[in-house]
Amino acid sequence: MIRSLEMSRLNVVVLEHDTRAAVDELGRLGCAQLVPVLDEEHDEMLTGVDVSERLEQASGLLARVKALQQSLGAKPAREHAQKSLPTVEEIEKFLPDIEEREAKIMRRHSALGETLAGLKKQEAEISSIAGLPIEAFNPDLLSFSVV
Repeated sequence: MIRSLEMSRLNVVVLEHDTRAAVDELGRLGCAQLVPVLDEEHDEMLTGVDVSERLEQASGLLARVKALQQSLGAKPAREHAQKSLPTVEEIEKFLPDIEEREAKIMRRHSALGETLAGLKKQEAEISSIAGLPIEAFNPDLLSFSVV
């Protein structure tokens, strides 16, 4: 005897490149009856969504984040350590502040590098006279006179 089972209608949106995998898996499970997606208001097939602009925006933000990681010598966090990823809007909001702080850090790093180079130069100059006796630095004990 054949009897019908209660079903629920479920609308699923899948990225175009994942469509085949999603359909294959639903078919393997045998838990769905697939029907074409219609725009109920206009009774026509739904069209894909153009995400190229959004993808370009996200790619630009990713490039900026990677540049910051490289500049600061930071390693990306492990993916499973992330509880939730920030949205593009959140990244756009906070990234300029982070970039500004990174620029200040790099300017300070550069200044400290210059200071270190100067100190190393002084160290080299001092080490060249380090073996001389202390009397060599007392002008009253010099064996020549200044005219």
